[in-house]
Amino acid sequence: MADMPALTPREYDPWALATPVQLLTLLARLGVSGSEVARWLHVPKSSVSMWRHGTRAFPPKHLETLHARTRHRFEEAVELNDKARALAPTEAVRQAIHDELAALYTRWKAEVLADAGTFAQALERNYATLGALIRQAPYRREDIEDFQRITDTMVQQMELLLTLQGEAPRPEDELLARLEAAHEAHAAAHEGAHVRDQ
Repeated sequence: MADMPALTPREYDPWALATPVQLLTLLARLGVSGSEVARWLHVPKSSVSMWRHGTRAFPPKHLETLHARTRHRFEEAVELNDKARALAPTEAVRQAIHDELAALYTRWKAEVLADAGTFAQALERNYATLGALIRQAPYRREDIEDFQRITDTMVQQMELLLTLQGEAPRPEDELLARLEAAHEAHAAAHEGAHVRDQ
């Protein structure tokens, strides 16, 4: 464990780690048009589109402005979200309004941290911790709880990484597939019973 330095708060800060393309992605998800970004940076709209799609490198001279404008636009979105929640007629609507922006930010943050390697490093640290726990002797009763906690955390980390890679089906898709399979099995059984009755 001594050769694995602890992850720092900066390694969990999406604002410190976000690339220009990731900042442009967040702006797009917040509804900011490429034209507006182009006006901020005094560049043609086509440049913003090329940066977003990775066909042209983002000029470092614009990074500070893009970062500041993105942060400011996100803070405005939070304020608008708070106002909309205050005007919502029910708690369920207030919660839905909150959850929508929270989900947008959480997804973006997860993408940034995954791309920066933070999640992979955390997974490796947990793996090393698990190895150290297994190698120690004698074992204590609380070691079982630690082992379970670490392995549960590693499973969650791997599921998140798979989801971000686009390789893991969403829970809703899995449920739909199971329901469709059950429906097909029921239909086949019903068809088989109908054939036997004839």
